[in-house]
Amino acid sequence: MNSSSNSVGAAAPAIAHTSRNALCPCGSGKRFKACHGAAPVSDGTQHSQQPSGAPARPQLDVAEWSGLSRELRQSLSDTMHSALAALQSGEHARAEQSFRAVLAIAPDTPDALSMLGVSRFFLGDYAEAEQLIRKAISIAGSNPMYDGNLRLCLDRQRLEKHALDGTYEAATALLREYSGTLAAVDETTEW
Repeated sequence: MNSSSNSVGAAAPAIAHTSRNALCPCGSGKRFKACHGAAPVSDGTQHSQQPSGAPARPQLDVAEWSGLSRELRQSLSDTMHSALAALQSGEHARAEQSFRAVLAIAPDTPDALSMLGVSRFFLGDYAEAEQLIRKAISIAGSNPMYDGNLRLCLDRQRLEKHALDGTYEAATALLREYSGTLAAVDETTEW
């Protein structure tokens, strides 16, 4: 989907090159230093490792899992936890596989849909990312995490459309307009 070879390769290291005071590229609306860029504590772990709106450990009482056995809910919870860890460490393809495994069993799990959308975003498929996040919103309703991630997808698609249309000036103006939102994602992209 993405025609820019720089965007796909550059998306994965975006988190590593994010300024600590910039907005976190996960779309939480938090500063990077208070979200995915939290400073390590003495035991080597980090504060605030989860995307905004996601529990520290996925819960077993997810409404969409109510008809499933406790063992299966535990397995889904473990898979979600593993997928979130992969997403946060930049292993977007591995995160995608895990989120898809959850959705194969429980297709209406909003957090899995939304985070799969984030994985697809970082892999450069902004249209699929948008569809997945919109589906999560249709199931669970609007929340800041979903809305922020959807906004990033829509903004990135507009930037690509302007670039593909050959309207460099329009893309540059749009980039300036959304620079606060997209700074963390775009700082490694060459224009």
